[in-house]
Amino acid sequence: MILSLQCLAQEEFFPDSTINGVLFLSNPQSSRIFYKDISKIHLQDEISSYNPFGYSFVAFVNKDTSQYLIAFEFDGDVINSFSAFEIGYVTDSFLKNVNAYYVTDYDVFKTESEICLNMSSSQLFDLKGKYCLDKCRNKFFYIIKADNSIFVQRYKAPEYYMIFTIEKDAVCKIEFGFTYP
Repeated sequence: MILSLQCLAQEEFFPDSTINGVLFLSNPQSSRIFYKDISKIHLQDEISSYNPFGYSFVAFVNKDTSQYLIAFEFDGDVINSFSAFEIGYVTDSFLKNVNAYYVTDYDVFKTESEICLNMSSSQLFDLKGKYCLDKCRNKFFYIIKADNSIFVQRYKAPEYYMIFTIEKDAVCKIEFGFTYP
């Protein structure tokens, strides 16, 4: 998921860990609250542009099927305990590369910082700051290494990342979570 960037976020950067105030990273109980039929979902693991590393994942869409949320479950994770999330717009490419998706009751997907698709880049930077921002074309990276963060150490992960893709001055993709150990 994450490239080998040498960027370390400063203390002012606060990582996001939830979707819609309900679905938490590495918390299987929150999965049941987020999607009541979570026990009936089928994880996918096909390699595609949405899953280049072949991790197990489940794809959700919002009510009007305009946005997707991919929740990644790494090898060794507890069932329905997701280590990373990706939010984006449903496109023909998404429909072609994802074998199944589950419709939720949510209008939009957003983080606890209220970061959502179509947010302006200035609003995003007002919320997240430019403390340790590494930019690669239209992607902005925030990374926190475990040795610098109690938050990351608590989850026993090597690092936490948050990546925003910006197009036409608006957020069009949000990726965040932990890297695979």
